[in-house]
Amino acid sequence: MRVLVVPDTAVSGYRLRAVLEQRRFGVTIARDGEIGLVRLIHGGYDIAIVDANAPGCVGLAVVQGARGAGVTTFIVMLDADGSALRRVAGLKGGADDYLVKPVAAAELIARMNALARRVLPRVEVRSIAVGALRIDVSGYHASYRGRSLSLSITEFRVLVCLAAEAGHVLTRTYLLKRAWTRDLAVATNTVDVCIGSLRRKLLSAGATIPIVTVRGVGFKLAEQP
Repeated sequence: MRVLVVPDTAVSGYRLRAVLEQRRFGVTIARDGEIGLVRLIHGGYDIAIVDANAPGCVGLAVVQGARGAGVTTFIVMLDADGSALRRVAGLKGGADDYLVKPVAAAELIARMNALARRVLPRVEVRSIAVGALRIDVSGYHASYRGRSLSLSITEFRVLVCLAAEAGHVLTRTYLLKRAWTRDLAVATNTVDVCIGSLRRKLLSAGATIPIVTVRGVGFKLAEQP
């Protein structure tokens, strides 16, 4: 997962990055709230961790600004003040979770993974195989001939949808509902962008299974002969 961290201080940001990178998250630190908001709007992150006391632009303003711009990224807010008033304000402002500091690393990771599970496409199996493509649905891992695919959460969800229905055409609307579950407006061409990225990553891994565009309908993952 790609994670954006908007900390209250540089020191706390570096500490949090070290914890997350140990668990193989890709981490970017924004030194203040203004930069964090810009990166949230343009960066394509899976999860953002925003401190309520971020300098320059407080965390609540970052969250509200991101949601107002249509950002669907999951946002976890951190705050040394555990008052109900601040927690309610943060959640109403658009945060998906609100944690009071100090937060144990294990709890933070668990909360992040719980957010990811909320939007994982529902399939009846734990693993999917299409030719040499292998997907561990519960483990959020995909590989081709043993070579791991580095996918964002959204790319992984779309691939799960396509693989679970390999050989069948899935419409853009269907993929939007299954992989982008927020009640925020998301343009249908967002699916095309994601499909393009998936194709490149499959190709770079040597995959010969094509994602076929069915003009005017949608996409399908071709079944192996």
